[in-house]
Amino acid sequence: AFGNSPGENNHVLYGESLLMGYRWYDSRHLPVAFPFGHGGSYTTFAWGQPRVVDPRLQPGGEVVVELEVKNTGERAGAEVVQLYVEPPAGRLFRPRRELKAFEKVWLPAGEGRTVRLALDGRAFAFWDEGSTESGYLAERLAEGAVVPAERGTRPVERPGWYVEAGTFRLLLARSVADVVSETAAEVTWSGPLG
Repeated sequence: AFGNSPGENNHVLYGESLLMGYRWYDSRHLPVAFPFGHGGSYTTFAWGQPRVVDPRLQPGGEVVVELEVKNTGERAGAEVVQLYVEPPAGRLFRPRRELKAFEKVWLPAGEGRTVRLALDGRAFAFWDEGSTESGYLAERLAEGAVVPAERGTRPVERPGWYVEAGTFRLLLARSVADVVSETAAEVTWSGPLG
């Protein structure tokens, strides 16, 4: 928020937009002493390879990621499995990655457990304010536009949560900067969410 707050004349500019907190540092690849999600433990953990139950997100469905976590130390402890989603390039600006699911696992020494994280359509969606002038401008520009509406970025007319088709990276991590493994999910449709 540096540069935007405290503002001028009792007006605060929210210029950081989506890049609040860890999203700013991560999207800008800035080093920090303690990355978002960083924690400590008196034991060690081993993570298995992630399994995606169904990597294709259908409307109204979900993508489920499972992985084994085992306490490899000599005492009981907790591990937080974090799932970050990285979107493909899209029509609107988005942070590089966002935390979309997590689970804290308490395990005695030598024991393991399967962690199950579910992502519904909202985990892949973005908010679009829309533009009520889109249709009007498209008609006025017609074929005389430098970039015709069919080929350029055309805003939606109604505000809401939207999903765009594409391949999303799913990062399983101990913190935003400590990625243990990754997999992917395919969003098979584009349009408004629910």
